[in-house]
Amino acid sequence: MVDKIRTHGVPRPPATVGWFLPTDYVIARTRFRRRFAQLYLQGSDPIRSVLDLNAGTHGFGGELKASGSAYLALEANPQLRLELARQDVEAKTWVAPHLPVENDTQDLVLAWAFLEHLPTWHAALEQLSEIQRVLRPGGRLVVVAPNGLAMGRTFW
Repeated sequence: MVDKIRTHGVPRPPATVGWFLPTDYVIARTRFRRRFAQLYLQGSDPIRSVLDLNAGTHGFGGELKASGSAYLALEANPQLRLELARQDVEAKTWVAPHLPVENDTQDLVLAWAFLEHLPTWHAALEQLSEIQRVLRPGGRLVVVAPNGLAMGRTFW
């Protein structure tokens, strides 16, 4: 599916790895998320429940809620939870790695720019184990993160 997602018209970042102009990043992120949600909603498997880890300010919620999917945002930052509430998005407080949902209940778990912020590889593996617990059989995990190989030792 990744090869089908394009952000046409988005300015290319400078050649130096890790440098984006803030406006370019915001434009690219918004277009990518919108296109990603459209592709998932057009898929053959229905998405009834979506769990968005460290959701930020409502990247996918609108499109997914409009489709009838149950969308739950998990957000540690209280100001971002208030922003999500203003947008009529259900957001719960959480502390990684525990996910406050039942086993085998999620069709899709989104980890957008999240795993690379965990302090160690061990913490990331622990979080992935917890994600596996809540995914339904056949459910999907989508991880979007910086290019760890290009970042070298600074990734963790």
